[in-house]
Amino acid sequence: MAGLSLTPAPRPLHRVPFRIASAALSLSLLLLLVLPEARLGLAALLNRLFAASEAVNAYAYRYFDVPAGQNVRLASILLIAFFAAWALALALSRSRWPVLFTAALLALGQAYFGLSLPGWANAAFFGLLGLKLYRPGGWKQDALFGAMVLAVTLAVFILRPGTDMAVEAASERVRDWLGQAVQSAEGALSEDPDSVGESRHISLRRFEEGEGESLPGADYRLVTLQEQQISRPDWLRLLRTILLLLAVAALVILPFLPFLALNRRREEARRKRQLFASEDLAEAIRALFGHVVAYLDAADLSPGNTPFQRWTECLSRQMGEAYGKLYEEAVQIWLEAAYSNHPLEERQRDKVAELLTATEAALYDSAPWRQWLRLRYVACLHE
Repeated sequence: MAGLSLTPAPRPLHRVPFRIASAALSLSLLLLLVLPEARLGLAALLNRLFAASEAVNAYAYRYFDVPAGQNVRLASILLIAFFAAWALALALSRSRWPVLFTAALLALGQAYFGLSLPGWANAAFFGLLGLKLYRPGGWKQDALFGAMVLAVTLAVFILRPGTDMAVEAASERVRDWLGQAVQSAEGALSEDPDSVGESRHISLRRFEEGEGESLPGADYRLVTLQEQQISRPDWLRLLRTILLLLAVAALVILPFLPFLALNRRREEARRKRQLFASEDLAEAIRALFGHVVAYLDAADLSPGNTPFQRWTECLSRQMGEAYGKLYEEAVQIWLEAAYSNHPLEERQRDKVAELLTATEAALYDSAPWRQWLRLRYVACLHE
């Protein structure tokens, strides 16, 4: 093994900016929490948020104790740096979960405080998050994606402008449930914050003598009480709150799931298509022929669960004699690639590729719009 040297693969360039963004995100958050001036400024900004929420909702907040006229400049700068680093980290991230988490946080935060960003801002933020989840797949798919985003945006602006009172009432009920759940967790026994909690006093007088304070002639007996559940948590109300929060999160995430599924299927199809140019001719021929079979299955032209060699007659009747002859030659090449170790030639791959080209021309290029949509966006057979 003398003279053998291993050269590490170069790191992708996107990792360096991503780490810088993550470091800036952590640093800005740390400074917000550690620096007294920044921490007090953040508390003052939160007080302003509470006041704005109380102005338009029947909410009541417990304000932070901050000095009068507290300067919020440092906290504002650190918050801007925090959100800018967050946006940069999202743009550079290869995972979809931070994007979904950001979308859920943005929606739940507005619902919790009863405050909504301007319509154009919500459309821009959620549109950019959806664009981050989207994987380009040609100008037709891009145009369809843009049309869907535009249609949803217009529907929101036209059909549901302003504040919906039913949603507002539901939001207030959720906040009430959350508040009661928090009070239960903290051991609050009264819903009135001004009431004084009762306490159990322990009598230090002995039962036998009563320290001379018992009434003359009165009889007393010792009564032992079994353990009792004094304050039973309202599990049903807590369960309803959890289910409602899960439903809100589902409403935020579900619109993105079709795009996630479509992108996953397209990426899988793209990996299969990359095998067409493999240096292993047997692997390339198997991939090409498998793509032809997938086309035929998606277009409902396959004879069913029968060997591929017996498809020739059915395909000749449905696709024409020329196509049937080409298929018969290709299936023999596929059999050799799948079940033998014979060396294959480039012309054999070209023959199977010719069959795939003929299949695409017959089933995709001149297909009706329903079949075209199914082949492209459901089966993901064409890029």
